[in-house]
Amino acid sequence: EYLEESDRLERHYSWLKDYVVHFKLYDIKNPVNIYRQSFISLMAIFDATVFDLFEKMFHKDFFAIDKIAEKSNKIQLSNYNSFEELQKSRIDDYLKSVYVAEVLRVMHEYNAMLFLINGVDRYDDLLELIARRNIHIHNKGIADQKYFEKGNGAQKYGIKIGKYVPIDSLYFSESAKLLESFVNNF
Repeated sequence: EYLEESDRLERHYSWLKDYVVHFKLYDIKNPVNIYRQSFISLMAIFDATVFDLFEKMFHKDFFAIDKIAEKSNKIQLSNYNSFEELQKSRIDDYLKSVYVAEVLRVMHEYNAMLFLINGVDRYDDLLELIARRNIHIHNKGIADQKYFEKGNGAQKYGIKIGKYVPIDSLYFSESAKLLESFVNNF
């Protein structure tokens, strides 16, 4: 009888441990919650996509975008055998030297229409997503001054410096829709 009771308690304890693990997956303040981890992965995919789209855009209208991107370094034309080689080198060098927010800035200056979603310019919202991703990766999800310098999240979401900035199911799904809409504008 004692062994049966012990087995029953062990099963309940095991179930309770599993429940706690599952609960933590959806706890928005837990650093391994499913929405936070999914958001970070989604943003990594978005970064790569933006760089790919920008590279194609840069090739298509090289001089206009090069003027906006202005890395102000002198080009030694004799180092290149063709315009295509120069163009590839210039684009590669630029993309290796910037973060996604800078690429989006150049894209926005070049063609703000790409950022229109349902008639609203969502450039600042994209910057907020990047800033939120960054504080979750670099600052344990706590809003710092850098977060307030990017996008409009502080105003839109009522975020305060030094406070945890959650990523819940609603924020994640709205973010995914925004990113998809932006990419579809290409």
